[in-house]
Formats: sequence, C-alpha cells, structure tokens
Amino acid sequence: MSTDLQINPDDITKAANDLDAIGEATDGIQTPPTPSPSALGGLAMSAGNARFVRGVDVRRERIRQWHAMTSEALNDTSRHSVDQDAAWASAFTRDIAIPL
Repeated sequence: MSTDLQINPDDITKAANDLDAIGEATDGIQTPPTPSPSALGGLAMSAGNARFVRGVDVRRERIRQWHAMTSEALNDTSRHSVDQDAAWASAFTRDIAIPL
C-alpha cells in the first residue's frame, strides 16, 4: 500500500495535543480589573478600558472554544484516518492499474 496519500495519525494527535496545551496555558490568565477613573485620567478613559477588557475576555473565550473544537476534530480525524487511508489507497491502486 502506498503511503503518499496517508494521514499520519501521530502527527494529527500531536497537533491536537499542542492545541490543548495552548488552551490550558491560557486558562489561568486573568485580565486586570479596570482602575479607578482618577487613575486613568477620567471617566471616559476608565469606561473605554472597561469596554476593552470585556472585549478581551470575549475573544479569549472564543479562542478557547476554537481550540477545543479544533482539537476534538483533529482527534476524530486521527481515529478515522487509518481505515479511510487503506480504503482510498486500495481504490487509487486499482484505478492506476486500469488503462484509460
């Protein structure tokens, strides 16, 4: 069987594990609380900072969800690739043997 078209499940699993590690590394990061308006030079700056921090929290959660979903998809791909690789390699080998 040719290995040219095979997915290496170990590579896929490593990518999934790397994504999990990145997600876990960012889990403990907390955004600092918004300082008082006087510390930032006024109410407008304090409100702007609070809005920015909320946006950071939303983006961080979306990135965490993306990491989790992508990692899960990569693990599924790794599990299913072995069976599919064998089936496709067999089909391609048969097709190559048949003259046009």
